Amino acid sequence: MKRRALEGVYLLAYFEKQNKYDYDTYKDMIIEVVDNREDISEARDIFDIYYKQSLCFLNRCIPWYRLKTPLRNTIAYFEKYSNNKYEINNYADEYFKKIEIEYNQKKIRNEEHLLDGEKYIRIYDFEFDENNQVQLYMSIVTNSIIEYDNTMLSEDNNKKGYYRPYFVEFISDYINKEDFKRLEIDINSEDSQWKKINFVEGEYKGNNPCIPGTFIFSASPLKIDKRKIEITNCKIPDKVKNFNLDLRSIRDNVFNSERKKELNNKLKEIFPTSYKKCEISIFNVGQGSFNLIEMDNKKFIFDVGYSRNNGEKIEKQHKERSNKLIKSIKPDCVILSHWDLDHILGITNMTDKIFDTCWIVPDISNSLKKKNFSDSAKRLLCFLAWYDKTNLIAISSSKTGGMDNTIIFSNNVFEIGKGSSKTYISEKSQYLCGEINSLNYQNNFGLLLKIMGQREQIIFPGDCEYNAFPQNFMTQFPNYLVVPHHGSKMLFNVSICNSRVKFAFISSGKNAYECKCEKACKAHPHKCHINFLKEGGYNIYETAMTDYYKFKLE
Repeated sequence: MKRRALEGVYLLAYFEKQNKYDYDTYKDMIIEVVDNREDISEARDIFDIYYKQSLCFLNRCIPWYRLKTPLRNTIAYFEKYSNNKYEINNYADEYFKKIEIEYNQKKIRNEEHLLDGEKYIRIYDFEFDENNQVQLYMSIVTNSIIEYDNTMLSEDNNKKGYYRPYFVEFISDYINKEDFKRLEIDINSEDSQWKKINFVEGEYKGNNPCIPGTFIFSASPLKIDKRKIEITNCKIPDKVKNFNLDLRSIRDNVFNSERKKELNNKLKEIFPTSYKKCEISIFNVGQGSFNLIEMDNKKFIFDVGYSRNNGEKIEKQHKERSNKLIKSIKPDCVILSHWDLDHILGITNMTDKIFDTCWIVPDISNSLKKKNFSDSAKRLLCFLAWYDKTNLIAISSSKTGGMDNTIIFSNNVFEIGKGSSKTYISEKSQYLCGEINSLNYQNNFGLLLKIMGQREQIIFPGDCEYNAFPQNFMTQFPNYLVVPHHGSKMLFNVSICNSRVKFAFISSGKNAYECKCEKACKAHPHKCHINFLKEGGYNIYETAMTDYYKFKLE
């Protein structure tokens, strides 16, 4: 039985004589919130056994040493003995308040409630692959989701941590161009991005487009399932169409060129100018990105990603072991490169401590293309601005006062840059098998991090392609490089080289990306990118092959 359940067992026994809390009511609440066993009757039986033992101890019928060790450890947390009597600490009543709130949250933070009734999607992005097939990115919206977010994010009394951001997304498999045309999507028309959907079970026999894909739901618990949806064109209710998480709430946390001095002072407080020991960990999270920098007694996370694919058996085993380590991390700062799901979904695997710190993120609240971001990303950004324990620093991307294509901070150890936010014209190069389109805006507006040791450097570019690096950010190939965009095919305009031994880490796992020219080549990572890195002198390591890579930066 978990520690929090044992706390409830003992506290219910302690308060029994005061008739303060009803045993049966709170027993079920505690089990529902804390225990999570599949067999609820077994959980109740174990709860009753520990409860009777607690009562016997409180009535002095059994001595301390006769208690089972977990219960003895729990009681030691609550009790102190003075003046010939036991005194309970102030946490006791708080415990039951938290259980009540979490229990009420659990009743509505689940798929059955949040996805009840009519379901709508907002197609916020789509991309064509080299084979002219298209993948759609969709946020799911229901009346229950609207009501839940509006209520929770507006109530100050919930800032204690009873609400946390969540994901409700659907990402299609690649579909052919004809099916895409049937959806009547006009990228310049916001109305056409909204559709009504139904989940389809079994064989579909209707006339509307039926699209397979990946359903992501993390309110409770995390689900990443293969499903099919039927998409319908219909009139969308104004309440749904006008649903927009209020990004204006983050304005005080946004730093642009006019606030650069204030930003610089804040970042000086966060980033040390020297260190005795620096260890880097590149974690296996599948087709995603999660990196840890441990510098003396401080921990910095760059990207909090996780894959939307389960992966093959060996990759899945590595990810599971990696996740156990990730859950225990309590960072001093989180730096987010950009808002794609595979760079933020990892918050679902971490405790609430991930939010009790500073977050440095690219701003999307004033972006001309903010409609191209998922509701899950907006929900996370709103939460970071709203939650009392988070110190949010959002780096502006707006045309007026934005910091695109600049180095926004630099000291002896850390350098943070911002991508150009541009896309680039397709062209050929000696490394590419055929032409290529540039990566999209969401990738190239992101933040980049460089850490400089006495003799070595490492660069974390997120998904920002080389062309979009700010000027003078990479003046030489670093000793260590976390390869941009999971090693995808891109333009290679960097020609500066050096003779040092170099290591490149590619964060990628199972994915459906394919190369048009090289049928035997998976596009993440792509053979062209690997060849380019090898010619630059890099040894290549892919995260799918292990739990994580860890090394010291000299």
